[in-house]
This record gives sequence, C-alpha cells and structure tokens, in this order.
Amino acid sequence: MSNISVFDCHGKTYDKIRDQLPNWLFTEYNKGIELQIITGNSDTMKKVVSTILNENCFDWRIPINNDGVIKII
Repeated sequence: MSNISVFDCHGKTYDKIRDQLPNWLFTEYNKGIELQIITGNSDTMKKVVSTILNENCFDWRIPINNDGVIKII
C-alpha cells in the first residue's frame, strides 16, 4: 500500500473538481496517508482547490520547491 495519495486536476473542469475533490479528500484523509493535489500552474485551479480545502477545514500548503502541488497537512 502506498503512503501517498494523489488527486490530479489535469484534464478536469472546475465543476468536476468541485464535485469530485471533496469526496476524494474525506475518503483518502481517513486512511491516514499523505495527500497531494496536483493543480499545475493555473492560478484559477489553485483558487478553486484552496477554496474547497478551506470550506472543508483542511490545513494545506504549497511546497516552496513545487508550486504546482498542494499538500494536505
């Protein structure tokens, strides 16, 4: 079993992200593994994802060495 779970936003619409991400977050968070969301360089995608994370009370950060990823902490 992997110690990391990744949600890749590439190729997904903002509406699809709003629909799929919350379910993925709660399912994967309960497994107790590291979670990462690949947003790419789109500022709009980062805003959509960060809004979902904040609305659902997740703590998160963007690593200094890779601003195309959001890590759940």
